[in-house]
Amino acid sequence: MTARIISLILVIYASYFFGLYVQGLVAPWEYNVSGKAFAEYHKAIDFYMGKRMPVLVLSYIGFMILFLIFNRKEWESLSYWLIPLAIVLQLISIYIGVTSNVRMNPEMNAWNPDNLPVNWQEIRDKWLYYHNRGRFINIPIQIIVFTSCYLFWNK
Repeated sequence: MTARIISLILVIYASYFFGLYVQGLVAPWEYNVSGKAFAEYHKAIDFYMGKRMPVLVLSYIGFMILFLIFNRKEWESLSYWLIPLAIVLQLISIYIGVTSNVRMNPEMNAWNPDNLPVNWQEIRDKWLYYHNRGRFINIPIQIIVFTSCYLFWNK
């Protein structure tokens, strides 16, 4: 029963992250706004993401680990082994984010929206490139978690 509840929580997390990463593919609006709008957006979102995303991602990994603990009798099943794969990919995603986007955030947060650097578009494009690159690992993570939970529920 506990593993079922944890798997439901994992599906909720995966749904949130899936939506978060897919929306940027569906509506890549960040490229089509003024520099002032982008700078203001970045400052606002980075304030929240810098505080909330580490908690969300680490608790997501924590629930994955709990799923493994409470489902350890099923260690030979595919649903079990998909979760360690998701954890490894999530750790890679964290590394990519911390060494690229997160590293750029202080410089971008220091921007004055009314007086942007001359090369602000180049910096924005690099930041968005790194951000979009993360989608190619984060969307598969969510699909792996969905698949694992589906297989677990239908065993």
